[in-house]
This record gives sequence, C-alpha cells and structure tokens, in this order.
Amino acid sequence: MYEKIVSKNKDVFKTPLFIGSIVIPLLLSIGIGLGIHYSESFVCFLNSFWTSMKLPITIVALSIPLATWAIANHRSAQMVHANKLSEEKRLFETYFEQEKFFERIYGRKIITAEWFFITVEDLPVIHSEIYEFRDLKNKGTISIRDDIHVAINNHLEENMKIIWGFYDHFTEEKDNNIFLLHSYTIQLFTKLNTLLNNLSNIFGIKHLNLQNTNFSTYTQSYFEIYDLCIYLDIPINKIDNEKRNDDYETFYAVASLIFERFNLNAEECTINKLNENFNLDQTIKWATSEPHVQTINKLIQGWHERFPDNIDGLTSIPIEGKYLSLRLFTNNENNFINVKFIETQETEHFGEVRFTINELSEFIPIYVFENGITLGKDKKIIEEKMNILIKFIKNNLKI
Repeated sequence: MYEKIVSKNKDVFKTPLFIGSIVIPLLLSIGIGLGIHYSESFVCFLNSFWTSMKLPITIVALSIPLATWAIANHRSAQMVHANKLSEEKRLFETYFEQEKFFERIYGRKIITAEWFFITVEDLPVIHSEIYEFRDLKNKGTISIRDDIHVAINNHLEENMKIIWGFYDHFTEEKDNNIFLLHSYTIQLFTKLNTLLNNLSNIFGIKHLNLQNTNFSTYTQSYFEIYDLCIYLDIPINKIDNEKRNDDYETFYAVASLIFERFNLNAEECTINKLNENFNLDQTIKWATSEPHVQTINKLIQGWHERFPDNIDGLTSIPIEGKYLSLRLFTNNENNFINVKFIETQETEHFGEVRFTINELSEFIPIYVFENGITLGKDKKIIEEKMNILIKFIKNNLKI
C-alpha cells in the first residue's frame, strides 16, 4: 500500500501523494469560501471557532516546521551513512587493487629468484596479514601493521641464536654420543618449527609439519623472509653482505654436521627420516651384539623410557657403548647421575648396574641363571632394590 501511494519509481508530479497534497487543500478552500459567501451561520461558526481555538491551532501549526526539521535531520543521517558506505566501498576496492598489484610484482620476484618456501600462492595471505585485512574497516586506511618489524626482527635474531646454540652443543660433544647428538638435532628442528609457525600467525606464511619438513626448508625460510621484508620496506635490522654470508655458512655448517653424522642428504633431512635411520642403526648394532649384551641394553633402554615418566622433572640421555648407559639430570646438566653396567668377578652375580654421582653410588646386581639374566633372585628383592634406587635419584638430584 505504501509503495502504491509513494510510487518511488514514477515522476514526483504523477504520484498520488503529490496530487493529493494539491487537490485536498484546494477543495477545502473552495468549500469554506462558498460556505462563507452563502451562509451567515457558517460565518458565525468560523468566528467562534477561531476565537476559541486560536491557541491550539497555533500549537498544531508548529508540527509543520518540526516535521520539516526531523525530515532534514533524517536526510542528513542518511547522507552520512551513504557517504560512509561509499568510503568503505572505495577502501575495499583500493585494497583489492593493491593486493593484485602486490601479487603481480612480488610474484614475479619469487619466480625469478626461484624461492620454494614462500610461493606465489602465499602472497594473498601474507598481504592480508601484514595489511590487517580483518581490521581494515576499523583502521580506515591501508597500512602495514605497526608491530610487524618487531616480530620479524625477533624471528631472525632467535633463528640465529638457535642455530649457533645447536652448532656449539654439537661440536662440543666430546664423547660423540650419538644419542645426545640425536636429541640435540630433534630439539633444533622443534625450535625452528615452533619459531616459524609462530611467525606465520603474524606474517601469513605457511605452517610447516614438524615431522616431514627438511632442514633446507628452514634455511631457505630465513633468507626468503628477510628478502621479502627488504622488498616491502619493512623497517628491520638490515644484514650486510658479510653478515648474510656468515649466516649462510652457519646454516651450511649445521646442515653438514647433521648430514654427515646421520648419513642423510638435503632432501632426506627430516625428523621422520632421522628417527628412521637412527632406530635402524641401533637395531642393527644391538642385533649383532652378544645375547647377554642385548638383554642388558634392553633393560637400560627400558629405564631410559620409564624413569622420566615416573619421576617429575627428570631427563634421561642414553650414552652409546658396548653396554648402553644413561645420564640422569634435572635442570643442571652438569649435576647428573651416571647409570652404567659394570662386569664383575663376583661369584654370586655376573655384573651390576651402578648409579653414581660424585663419590656416592648405589647398584643393582645382575644374575645369570639357566633361564637367562635377571636383576635379582626374586621379585621382592628386585622391588626393594628399585625403591632404593629411585630414592637415591630423588635425593641426589633434589627432586
């Protein structure tokens, strides 16, 4: 009904509402004029009505300017809203035009430089994160987020700290303990992966799978992220050619250490492949050892897996040798209990596993019977001895 009266799609002079606004007052004025001309009583009625209703009519007449004021304000609010929508539309149109330009320019750079960590497909996500697409309406402007340079600088600095820390640990391991080197390498991959995935939430780069990402990808990501920031004029700590070469040589040195020690190449250097090769090597070594050596090694390997689960805060590092040994410690790696099997000349038992720290020690004997090797003569003695050893660990490592 409202649409028929207003007829918003017609010429205003042809709308029922406009015609009514002209015709109705005209007819009323003609009717009143005729009444005044031909009827005395109607004239008296009008005089009386005007005398008594002058004030109410004046008040009613105020509705016209008030309504005009309300309509003007309503139109003003509509215009402000329309302008705001128009500005938002232009803002988003400008954003998407800039995004296309961003992809075209930097996509060409990526292809030319043959990057493989940051790809052309990543650019829309990177653009949306660094220009804060989700907050674009609130910001009202297209600008790089204020804290991006802080996050990038922290990432690059922490990356090199991790690499240098690993290199120092790896080269300073005098005993060349394969278990410890394996642990260091797993920690290296885990820290680099965590660091990179944290940056992805700010910078928009892809998340990497910890188990299947090779070391070359972490190396490439460091230099590609730096170069892209230089292209975008993000204010980061600039790396001169000498520093860049030093960083590359450090990554290369770490990669060479891992490749050589674990017999891997660049493509294979993932946690999955590292664990696979490591476990295979240990299986082969243990399988070719004497039966009693295999039994003792399995026993100590079991302790290596169970002790940390049952004693909070305890870390266990295996040490390679004919017989597997352990290093148990908490926060201080230099304050540790050494767990080692020693062959003895005792007539009662074949050997003993000694738990030693400084001048203190405890041991559990290993007996050889017809049906194999065992820790003690019966279960009760074994349980008592294990309780003593656990107490020894907790007391001396202050757990």
